[in-house]
Amino acid sequence: MIIELDLYKFLHSPSVYVAAMYLAVNLFALVAMYRDKRKAINDERRIPEVKLLFWAIAFGALGVLLGMWWFRHKINAWYFYLGVPLALVENVIVLKALGF
Repeated sequence: MIIELDLYKFLHSPSVYVAAMYLAVNLFALVAMYRDKRKAINDERRIPEVKLLFWAIAFGALGVLLGMWWFRHKINAWYFYLGVPLALVENVIVLKALGF
């Protein structure tokens, strides 16, 4: 049995766009955590915490969580320690509710 892959249909399906958006937002959130950590080390003006939490809630929770682990950043702030995993659960629930 030969399985044919219709590349055009695959690349133009909504799932691909959602996955690309999810990857982009999480990559942006991860880079934001890295930049904020570097700014903290260099004693520069920081990224406001509310913006980092916003990116977590706006489907970037995985990137923020990875940034917390990899860069050891914001791990002592209870609202990050508790809020980011809750935002990840929220991200999954919303994606599931949308059918993805």
